[in-house]
Amino acid sequence: MPTHYERLSFLDSTFLAMEGRENPMHVGGTLVFEGASLRRADGSVDIDRIRAFIGARLQYIPRYRQRLQWIPVER
Repeated sequence: MPTHYERLSFLDSTFLAMEGRENPMHVGGTLVFEGASLRRADGSVDIDRIRAFIGARLQYIPRYRQRLQWIPVER
């Protein structure tokens, strides 16, 4: 288990504290890909190929592999 951690920024902490069922604080994005290599022979989108394409590149962006975890208060 890794022992290194980073505190959330004030902005991230605020988003997390405000998030709830009635107040979703999701952040979204849009990606545009060259579609030829991500389609099936019939021209339809191959979601498994897209997932593999993105998954193979996540190792190059460490921030996208982090997970939020509560830690006990240190004394």
